[in-house]
Amino acid sequence: MTTPITIAYFTCRKDPKIEWFFKSLNREIKGDWSIIKIIIIDYWIQYDSDRYEEIKQHWGNYTSNVVHISPKPCPIQGKYKVSKNEYFAASNARNTAFMYCDTNYLVCIDDLSVLKEGWITDVLWAQKNNYVIYGSYAKVKNLSCNNDGSYTFDQDSIQLDSRYNSNILNLKEPTKVAGSWLFGCSFGLPLSLAFTVDGFDESCDGQGAEDYDFGIRIGRVTNDIYYSKSMFSYEDDDLHFAPGNAKFIRESKILTNNTLMKNKVGIPSDHAMLQHVMSSKHLPFRPSMLMYIKHNINNTTKISSNFINMVDWRDGTRLSDL
Repeated sequence: MTTPITIAYFTCRKDPKIEWFFKSLNREIKGDWSIIKIIIIDYWIQYDSDRYEEIKQHWGNYTSNVVHISPKPCPIQGKYKVSKNEYFAASNARNTAFMYCDTNYLVCIDDLSVLKEGWITDVLWAQKNNYVIYGSYAKVKNLSCNNDGSYTFDQDSIQLDSRYNSNILNLKEPTKVAGSWLFGCSFGLPLSLAFTVDGFDESCDGQGAEDYDFGIRIGRVTNDIYYSKSMFSYEDDDLHFAPGNAKFIRESKILTNNTLMKNKVGIPSDHAMLQHVMSSKHLPFRPSMLMYIKHNINNTTKISSNFINMVDWRDGTRLSDL
C-alpha cells in the first residue's frame, strides 16, 4: 500500500463490536497501519462523555489515526434535531464521513461486521484504479472474532445479500455493474465523486432508499462501478436488535397535494423518490450542500440554524411537529 485510504465505520449501537472490525482489518493489512485512516461515525458519542475512551480501548493499540465523531447536525435525529421523534438518517451519517475524509479514497463499512479474508485486496484494486466498488456481505448468527482476526459463526445461519448469486457475476474478480446495485453500507469510491453528486440525498432520511438513490446518481458520472464477491463481510444479525440500541422511525408516506412532489400525489414516498432519481440529473432531490457544510463542519450553530423552518418534503408538515 502506498497511498492513504480512509475507512468510515458507522454505528448507532451501544455495543457495536467495533473490536471485530479492528481485529479483522489488522489481519487484512498484516499489521501495517501506516496509511490507514479511520473515521468512526457514532450516534452515541454526542451524549456520552465516556464514549471516546470506551471505544478507544479497541483501537488504541493498533493506530492513533482515528477520528471519532457524531453525525453532523440533523433536523430529525441527534441532539440538534427539531423533530419530537428520532428518525432513521443514514444519508446524514454517510455525508458526515465524506466531509471529514481527507484522503482521495473512502471505504464505508457498517457496525457488527467482521471482514472476510481477501477484503482488502479488492479495496486496494479499486483505489488504485479510481473505481467505485460495492462490497458483498452475509448476515449470520453468533458471530465472534478472535484476536488474530479469525472468526466463527453458526454455519447454517448464513443469509447472503440478494446480489451475491446473480448469474452475471464473475466468480474470482469484481464485475462491472450498474450504479443501482448499491445496497447497504459496504462500498468504496473516490471522494471527488461523492462531492460531484453532492453526496447522499438527505431527503431519503426518515424512510430509506438512500443507497440505490446514491448509486444511481453515481452511475450518471462514472461507468467504473464494480461489485465484488471478495470484498466480503459478515454481520451479526441478532445484535442488530440488542437492547440499548438506538431506535429510529423509518416510514414511507403517501404523497399529498401539500408535498414538493405534487405530480406524484397518491404514491408512497419511497417509490416517488425512485421515480424521481430515475428521471433526474445526478444531483439530490434537495441539495445536501456538502461543500458548504464541509467548510463549516465545526460550526454546529450555523449548520442547524434553519432546522426549525424546515418542512417534511413528503407531507408538508413542519419537522418540528413530527
